[in-house]
Amino acid sequence: TALGYISVGILHFVNKDLFMCIMPPYIPFHSFCVLFSGFAEILLGCALLIPAYRRWASYGILALLVAVFPANIYLAMDTGAQACLETTSTIAIARLPFQAVFALIAWWLGQPFYPGTQSAMVDWFELKGWTISHDIPEGLHRSVVIAAPHTSNWDIIYARGGFLQLGIPLRFAIKSDWIRFPFKRIMTRWGALPIYRNQKAGQAPKSRVEVMAELYNEHKDIAIMVAPEGSRSLRTQWKTGFYYVALQANVPIGLGYLDYKKKEAGIARLLWPSGDIEKDMREIMAFYASISPRYPELFSLDERYAGSSVDADEEKR
Repeated sequence: TALGYISVGILHFVNKDLFMCIMPPYIPFHSFCVLFSGFAEILLGCALLIPAYRRWASYGILALLVAVFPANIYLAMDTGAQACLETTSTIAIARLPFQAVFALIAWWLGQPFYPGTQSAMVDWFELKGWTISHDIPEGLHRSVVIAAPHTSNWDIIYARGGFLQLGIPLRFAIKSDWIRFPFKRIMTRWGALPIYRNQKAGQAPKSRVEVMAELYNEHKDIAIMVAPEGSRSLRTQWKTGFYYVALQANVPIGLGYLDYKKKEAGIARLLWPSGDIEKDMREIMAFYASISPRYPELFSLDERYAGSSVDADEEKR
C-alpha cells in the first residue's frame, strides 16, 4: 500500500499534464495542486513504512483522498477528461469505489493493536445493554480463560467486547497456517498466537497441549482464551486440552462466561488445577450449569462431569 502511494506520487511529477487534465475547472492553481498532491502522496506513503508515524499517515491519506475526490467525480462525468486519460466513463466510475476501499485500507493500517473493528465490539457490547460483572481476579494476567457457553457467532463479539472493557490482553491459539498473508495482520491484531508443531529433523513432534504450555514460558503476561465445547453445535463432551495446558504451565483456569439471560459477561473466578481432573471438571460444570447461553438447545455440560460429587461417589461404589 505504501509503495503504491509513493509510485502514484512520483507519477504526479513525471506526468504532471496527465493529472492536470482531470482537474475540475472550478479548482484554482492546477499545477500547484497536482504537485502538492504528488508530494503529499510520496510523504504519506513513506510515513506508512515507519510504525511510529503510521497512524498519522493513515489519517493524512484519508484527508488527501477526500480532497482529490472532486477530481475523480469530474473524471467520471466529463468526456474530455476521459479522452485525456484514454479511458471510458465505465472505468472512471469504477475507480470511485476502488478509491474508497483504498482509503479504508490506509485507515486500517494506521490503527493500534485494538483497531476500529474491536472498538466497535466494545460499542456494540454497551449498545446492546450488556454489563461486566465480577472484578478481575488476581493472577488473570497469566491464565487459561474458558469462553463458554459457545452456541453462536455472536459469542466472540460479546466476549471480545467484554474482555476489552476489562482491559485484559486476551490471546487465542491458532494454527500457524493462519498467521500468514493475507490473514497475518488482522489475526495478530485480534490477539492470535501461532501454534508451530513442526519439529526439526530427529525431534519428536509435540502435542498441541505441549506447544500451548510453552507459550507461557515465552510470554510474561498472557491469558489464552479457549472454547472447550469446540463447536457451536451441541456437544455432550468438552475438549479437556485446556485443563492439561493449565496444569503443565502451572497457571490457573479463568471461568469466563456470557450469560444471555442477564446480558452479563465476566470472569467469575480462577480455579487452580489440582491434577484431579474429575474433581476440578465437576467444579467447572457446576459453575456453568447456571449460565444461560444464546441458544440453550445447543449447549450441554460435559456429561462425564456434569453430576455432583455425591453422584460421582455413588457411581464409584
